[in-house]
Amino acid sequence: MNILFTTFTYYPETSGVSVAVQTLTEGMAAKGHNVTVVSSNYGKKLPSESICNNVKIIRKNFSVNLFKKYVGDVNGYIDFVVNYPKDVLVLECIQCYTTDILLSRLKDMNCKIILHSHGGPGLHDKPFAWEGDIIHTIGHTHNWCRWKKYYKYTLPSAAKYIDVALCLSLCASDLAFMNKTMKRVELLENAANSIFFNEELYKKDISKIVQIRNDDYVLCIANYIPNKRQDDIIKAFAKIHNEKCSLVMVGSKKNKFFEKLDRLSKKVNRENGKEIILLTGVERSYFPSLIHNSKLFVMASKHEEYPVSLVEAMACGTPFVSTNAGCSRLLPGGVTVVDRSELAVFMDMVESHEDIREYLSKQGRRYACEHNTTKLYIDKFEDILYSIQ
Repeated sequence: MNILFTTFTYYPETSGVSVAVQTLTEGMAAKGHNVTVVSSNYGKKLPSESICNNVKIIRKNFSVNLFKKYVGDVNGYIDFVVNYPKDVLVLECIQCYTTDILLSRLKDMNCKIILHSHGGPGLHDKPFAWEGDIIHTIGHTHNWCRWKKYYKYTLPSAAKYIDVALCLSLCASDLAFMNKTMKRVELLENAANSIFFNEELYKKDISKIVQIRNDDYVLCIANYIPNKRQDDIIKAFAKIHNEKCSLVMVGSKKNKFFEKLDRLSKKVNRENGKEIILLTGVERSYFPSLIHNSKLFVMASKHEEYPVSLVEAMACGTPFVSTNAGCSRLLPGGVTVVDRSELAVFMDMVESHEDIREYLSKQGRRYACEHNTTKLYIDKFEDILYSIQ
């Protein structure tokens, strides 16, 4: 089968969406399907064409600017998707320029169409919500107006051309909307890559990438962006009782938010001597060992849908403490706090009680093995593909 995926982010870029889409595309290619990914190369300086693990990657020079206007070779992208020979078109994400620009042209695709939603945060936005400063508050309110129109007119108009919509979980922010709007809706939970189930990789020597003063450490793996709220994790970590425990944070690259976290980490270190390590650019092959050998995995995001990082922690048998974002409250491998002010309390409790950690570890690992393997993920997606032919 010839399958074309559209996505705004793809390998070597790092994000939850990028990882989830790469797992899907490479899994389908491994099953013998002809898989092509088309994405944006605007301002990214990546090859316009490449092949990775039998997946053909095409990048077009277009994007959307600060004022939400399409820029670059917009027609080149649209013409490529419309004319490319394909049996199935998979649109990754809504509220996303690589999908939204195609909605008015779905009638011209001459193939089956799958909308793989990764959540619809615009459905729950509120106007005039304070976003830290007046500029972002005005921008947020402007976006609220855009999304009202998007969900009332734009997506419903395209729904008749979409054969199936995929949502991530029973907690998906857009599940109710999709059930009202689309012809058919299926749930497709995210998967953890097979490396996170491989116990041999838990032995990989992490001293090559980081020197941790203490044997015990708490871990967070997330891009350094305000939504991930690593500052709340640092503040909570400062309050836990174990003085011989370090905090290790891993993100893709340094930026202004990283600098803010760095200043906060140094302040905590000066005040109570606790070790906080901020890392960037760590090879993904070290993640299984980093996660498995940590005492606790922590996520403090404001918004999530189906966080792959929690599934990866569960696959490694590491308990988590998380804010109530996305489907975290459905996952059995950790504790989801009602209020982020409780992070410190539950981090301290789980970190200091071996029996709790062992119980959560077993629950999480079992669930991941039964629901979140790459094989299950790919097999279910392939079954859905064949069912719409």
